[in-house]
Amino acid sequence: MFTCCCVLFASLIAAPLPVAEVPAPVLLFGGGDLPDTIRDQFLKLITDPARPLVVIADDDTTLDPWKSKNAIRVGPKSTDLKGIQNAGAIWVQVESIDPESPVISAVVEAHQKGTPVGGFPSLPLLSGVKIVSHALERNRVDELIQAIERQPGIVGLAIDTRTGLLIQKRELRVIGESYAVVCLSAGNRRPVSVQILKSGSTNDLYAIRRAAITRSQPPFPADKPLPPVVAKGTLIIGGGGGMPLEVWKRFIERAGGPDAMIVVIPTALDDPIPAEPGEIKILRKAGATNLKLLHTRDPKEADRPEFCAILREAKGVWFSGGRQWRFVDAFEGTLTEQLLRDVLKRDGVIGGSSAGASIQSEYMPRGSPVVNTIVMAEGYERGFGYLPGVAVDQHFFARKREKDLINLIKLRPQLIGIGIDEGCAIEVRGSELFVLGKSRTGILTVSNESPTPEVRMEEILVGERYDLVARRKVGGR
Repeated sequence: MFTCCCVLFASLIAAPLPVAEVPAPVLLFGGGDLPDTIRDQFLKLITDPARPLVVIADDDTTLDPWKSKNAIRVGPKSTDLKGIQNAGAIWVQVESIDPESPVISAVVEAHQKGTPVGGFPSLPLLSGVKIVSHALERNRVDELIQAIERQPGIVGLAIDTRTGLLIQKRELRVIGESYAVVCLSAGNRRPVSVQILKSGSTNDLYAIRRAAITRSQPPFPADKPLPPVVAKGTLIIGGGGGMPLEVWKRFIERAGGPDAMIVVIPTALDDPIPAEPGEIKILRKAGATNLKLLHTRDPKEADRPEFCAILREAKGVWFSGGRQWRFVDAFEGTLTEQLLRDVLKRDGVIGGSSAGASIQSEYMPRGSPVVNTIVMAEGYERGFGYLPGVAVDQHFFARKREKDLINLIKLRPQLIGIGIDEGCAIEVRGSELFVLGKSRTGILTVSNESPTPEVRMEEILVGERYDLVARRKVGGR
């Protein structure tokens, strides 16, 4: 059925997207007779039963599946939009409708205000996405792939007959009797991608959109990344787990001492964020007295000068553990991200552990919002790049992640892989890496001189130093 060269799309960047979550649920229908499972799922989305269910349709016969809810019909060319404006939910039964019609404009406005919307995929509710119905029944996947190849950065979604695609916040879920298909055009060293999702399968629509944008941009990482040098300031990069007090004290020292302003960013944590995260408590225990908290999940808020003003005075910043993709969603491309870099330019220190470690490297392993076992998560590969030319993984030996990082470096040999174990941290100044805490750190490199390149891993013990540019140890314990 698929004549294009394709691979299964198994992983879920760089450019920030306007909205991560849809303002209200969307249920896209692939056509054919409406199964009870899809109808019942849509009815569950109605949060205010006192408001009517509005069906956009040509005639009253289409109201039959919705009789139990006393649905009202609005014609696709109607000029009376009060029903739509007061709806508790809206179902669009018309397969082809002018996206600029007053009716559709009213539907979009209602959705923006929180009204659930469902029906045929001609609805213009998802930016950066092209959708077709009757996908497998009418062999429309190749047609969709050709269409998105003419529009770089666009996601293709194909929904089969008697099948629905439910989108809530950022989660995409297939319901009904057949399949949905996610398509990405070739780009960023990757071929055309086709992922077939059966009923019950889920994915992250925002991550897929990011992947599509990445494929439309110059390849990342670059074939020749910048040298692994911290031009100014200090990085403290921890491998997760309970780190010895000496690591925290070293961070405070590099910030300028106990009285220096230190900003803790707990955004990688799950909600609800504690009023006093663990990093605040341990930094206080280690002697820090001037601690501030900075958190948002909204990139618009992160772009406000008032929000991030404290970073202009900060001597140190600490990124929490958790899931590193949350840092990207909140801060990528914002004024906050810019001011974070300025901390290093003022000869300050940036630190972090676990998720707060990987976000500091140019290549960010395990960035998938779906599961942290996906090492090369398309759409979430770019970290904040304080340490260029490097991919930092954490919990390295404790969770037996050596093979994962070896495979990453095999595919991206221009990078240096750094695997930091639990309880261990590295301090990086200039091109020199120094190991603190306990356990050890693995340095993974590929020799450019070898006729058959292989990944070499060298273990750097606590107290040892390593030059990332020279790629060799430079000092003993």
